[in-house]
Amino acid sequence: MFRLSDEQWALIQPLLPPSAPSSRGRPVMDQRLVLEGILWKFSTRSPWYNMPPAYPSYQTCYRRYLLWKRTGLLLQIYRLLYHDLRERGGFDIHQAITENRIRLSCVNTRWAFIFPPELENTWQIPVARLIVYHWLEETRRTLKKASQTQSDSPPGL
Repeated sequence: MFRLSDEQWALIQPLLPPSAPSSRGRPVMDQRLVLEGILWKFSTRSPWYNMPPAYPSYQTCYRRYLLWKRTGLLLQIYRLLYHDLRERGGFDIHQAITENRIRLSCVNTRWAFIFPPELENTWQIPVARLIVYHWLEETRRTLKKASQTQSDSPPGL
């Protein structure tokens, strides 16, 4: 389960658009639970349909994910969590990667990041995992775009 601390939620909540109460249609979902479901999905790298029942439906979380990604809100949330991890959590992911304290390893035929043992059983580990996986996915997308751009060019250019 991915749970935001009250301190993290206090930082994120002002960024979220207010939920408009509706007398018709679907009931308003708790934005904190929806966000925690989205963050759970990306920190575990599980498929949307495997979302635990403690969160809203995976369809709800996926729709909100698409909306927040398109508007740039999700990137703001990732940045805020990164800075909170560094400032309040005392853990700098960039420095840890540079010092080889976060490593990529093959575990049971699946690639996984190995984090420093001092983070085990702390609130920092799911946030660090989330940010590292986000960084990895963005890097993969950038490299894929770059290779597509190069393959569209005539040979020799």
